[in-house]
Amino acid sequence: MIRDNCLLHDGSVFIGFSSLPFGKQREFFENEIKQLFENYKDALEKNLDRRRKLDEESNRLDPGFYKYADEFSDYFYVPKAYYVFGHFDLAVLSLVEDFVFSTRTFTPFDPVIVKDNPGTVNASGNYDWLFAFDHKVFTGPTPKFQDQHDIVDLAKKTFLNRKSLPLISITQLKLSNALQISYGSTFLRSVIKAIYFILRHKRDQWKGGFDFLLLESYAWHEITLITFADSYDKIFEIMPLLRRVNFESMCSILNCYEALEGSLLKRSPIFSQILGNSRKSQINKLYPVIINSSTSLGFDFDLLLIDTAAREEALNRINMDREDKVIPLSRWRLQPGSIDDPLREFLVDEQKSLQISMGTGDFYYPFADIVDGISSKEFIDKFSNLLEATRKADVSSIYTVMTMQQKRHQLGAESFVETNYEAFRQVNKGLDYSEVDFLDRLSNLNSALIKSKDDEAEFDQDVKKYREKIKRLEISISDVKFIHTALKSLCIPKIVYESMLNMIAMYNQGISDPILYSKFIELRPFVNLVIETVKEAMKNGTEGSSSGTQLSNRLYRMLQSFEYAYSNRFHASLPTEEITDHNLYFKGGIQQLVSAYDGFSKSMAEQFGNHANFVYVEGNPQISTVRWALRLNYFHIFQPESLLTAAVHEIAYYLLFDSYDQAIRDGEDFEIGKFTSLNPKYKHEINIGIKKIVGNSEPKFDQYKYFLRQIRSPQFFDHIFSDIVTYYFTFLRNKELFKFWYWGNFASTSACYHSPVQLKKNCFIHYLLRLLCVEKFCLEQDNDEWSLEQAEVPYSPLLREMSRKYMRETNDFLDTFFSTGLYRRWIASIIEFVEQKFRTSYGKQGQISEIILLIKDRAQKYGNDLHNGISLSSYIREDKSSAFKYSQALVYSYLMLLKEESGYSEGKNLVLTRTKDGKHHHQAEDARLMFDPLGGIYIDNYQTRRDYFKYRCALTMSFWDMSLKEKGYYLRNAVED
Repeated sequence: MIRDNCLLHDGSVFIGFSSLPFGKQREFFENEIKQLFENYKDALEKNLDRRRKLDEESNRLDPGFYKYADEFSDYFYVPKAYYVFGHFDLAVLSLVEDFVFSTRTFTPFDPVIVKDNPGTVNASGNYDWLFAFDHKVFTGPTPKFQDQHDIVDLAKKTFLNRKSLPLISITQLKLSNALQISYGSTFLRSVIKAIYFILRHKRDQWKGGFDFLLLESYAWHEITLITFADSYDKIFEIMPLLRRVNFESMCSILNCYEALEGSLLKRSPIFSQILGNSRKSQINKLYPVIINSSTSLGFDFDLLLIDTAAREEALNRINMDREDKVIPLSRWRLQPGSIDDPLREFLVDEQKSLQISMGTGDFYYPFADIVDGISSKEFIDKFSNLLEATRKADVSSIYTVMTMQQKRHQLGAESFVETNYEAFRQVNKGLDYSEVDFLDRLSNLNSALIKSKDDEAEFDQDVKKYREKIKRLEISISDVKFIHTALKSLCIPKIVYESMLNMIAMYNQGISDPILYSKFIELRPFVNLVIETVKEAMKNGTEGSSSGTQLSNRLYRMLQSFEYAYSNRFHASLPTEEITDHNLYFKGGIQQLVSAYDGFSKSMAEQFGNHANFVYVEGNPQISTVRWALRLNYFHIFQPESLLTAAVHEIAYYLLFDSYDQAIRDGEDFEIGKFTSLNPKYKHEINIGIKKIVGNSEPKFDQYKYFLRQIRSPQFFDHIFSDIVTYYFTFLRNKELFKFWYWGNFASTSACYHSPVQLKKNCFIHYLLRLLCVEKFCLEQDNDEWSLEQAEVPYSPLLREMSRKYMRETNDFLDTFFSTGLYRRWIASIIEFVEQKFRTSYGKQGQISEIILLIKDRAQKYGNDLHNGISLSSYIREDKSSAFKYSQALVYSYLMLLKEESGYSEGKNLVLTRTKDGKHHHQAEDARLMFDPLGGIYIDNYQTRRDYFKYRCALTMSFWDMSLKEKGYYLRNAVED
């Protein structure tokens, strides 16, 4: 089956929804949607093939290269389309081995289309096919089961099968928050196994008339289920069965009471712990594993809008159950005016009357008698004829819904299964569950599924009590009134204090949502900080306008951070599922990604004394931190190596500032702050040091002017402090690993370039000075020798050239300014401070090297799992520093893995070479992984792209597991506080 530590595929399935222009469905798909895939794939393949030719010439191709190259050419970024019912008209499935296409490329108005296809512009200068289509995407990793080979085989069996099943459903499954934050990814793995077991049996039972794909999700839901069938009846049979599975029946389905007892059944979930209920075991068993679902139904797009004869042949060729009946309705929206003649004539032929719509749209058009229905095959034929006949009609859109014969609920794209738990149970009371007899042979499933009314009534009361407990995380009315009054008395501008009240209302809305509350728990410490900030201001008063202005500015910055954080957690969620994706920086929901890296950020920030940290994602190229937030961008969450190497550097500023503030409060000198931006006299201190060395010597000043420019900025010394903290806490004093990622981050920072072929001298010297400070003085602690040859930067021609040009004089400057006197003592005090903090983090004294060996031993085990694509679920909270220790080892293991797999060796290029106009320029010496001057990491090897995809997915889900369990700990304490 599937491991508790989940194995993940080295690729995944992209799911994209879009609207279609009415009357031009086929043309639009061929000329825009399909073109998006072809353009992206062609551009990618050209770059990959350039590298292949270089490796072929030098006989350096990996043995399995051609297999991966052929699979990419034949199966990846090949779109398979389905017509779907509801707000969106089209669902497109495709194999992907990166999230770039999913989150950046699937968007309207691709400029490449116009450039490569000038025929798309008509005589009037307008685009024939370019259309601002409504769209949304689902993305996430794909779990791998023992009876599966690879992701390509899955696709070939299902949607890329030329004889694929014609009917489809795409379902978003939201799992129980209470159970997730109790057991983390172990619970997710168990649910996936149970669903897989049920669906595999149904597939065997229906003998070729049914198949499925299971995907994990980065959005508001945790699992995406895609089913393929020859009848809607089979699709409709699945979801009611899955929705009835509770915790006990899940364990029964898996037939692993003994296997799960230690990790799940013996431990009562958060739900029970918060209630303190004596019926813990019963509560545990009854809790449903799926609390919400949303399904889109559709059929093979190839059957739509082809000529009548060809469609009839295609319908006869495909395997579709003739007994499968549907009762479809279409809702039509018309342009102002009456129905056009072509549409009127067609409708009159089919139906004598129309049903006037009182909701969105002008009228409903029934295809069939409400009682008897029509076969699915006949419906597809009639629906295609209807669309063909209305190509000339002035109809702005069509919204098709469907009901099923002898089913008591209406089925549409967004409401196949009622989302309300009580309503869903009610409509399913009459369903026949005799078809689960196969499970009865393994366990007492029916008794687990069907509980007495008394049990259900008592359980419902427990659910109500649990939700009341969760509501304790809301901001109270008394606090709201306090803030409202306090901000007025502090003379905060109306626009700011009204926005503050809106922020609290939005937070309360999120925390009270049974679907989203687990995502908004992350923001509670921040909201507490906001309230404490206002209380502190009231306590101290704001005499004079400057202090009031400072408070107003700070609150405004807090509001800006919260707005992004709220959008990350609410955008593309269940309440907005019919709204087109309107995010400027990425496509699709990222709720699970934000939670994963919010957990990582908190684990590091709390170790440095920051307890109000949260993560938000927007479009700024640089990672940045303030006391309350860590700002990330698209690359940081989808290529997390850039985040992991920089996060501690950013978070370390808080350690510096907090330690300085504490020293001031205690009336002590804080030597570490001597040359930093914390010291109001920093200019005086720096000028004294400069004067001692340079004196009045103008030639000497000219010789060192570039370097003096750097140290005149206090932020330079802030960076050195954070670099040393990062050297210890992220890289565990591994100088080669530190150097690899240090220059990698420099090389992928576009602000360090005048153009893709020219580095900025000041930026290079700034980075080189900082690196040499760490290398020269930290290596002394390890009794390692240092030389100019070791310090050279050989990672690319540009870096080599700059290194050889400025290395010696940079080292001379450091020897002159830093080796003795105030600066040297300052660096020594930082190293001593950081080493003591490192020991404190592990509750140990003595040799740091011994602690590091223990961390590296754990990291080695993590690295082996990540290499195999295994998502870890081993995190256990033992004390307040458990999350930090786990994150530290996991980060180190991942950064080591990527370095080892990069293909870098002496003489290799680690930086992507670009021409003046920004185009790629491949060289035989390029490593498999390269840092891109325009940002992020570039990989031009077919196999390596898939390997790195697997590593990244495994890392993210490992952090997700830790984050969930930490939320459980926080929730238990918060609701009882």
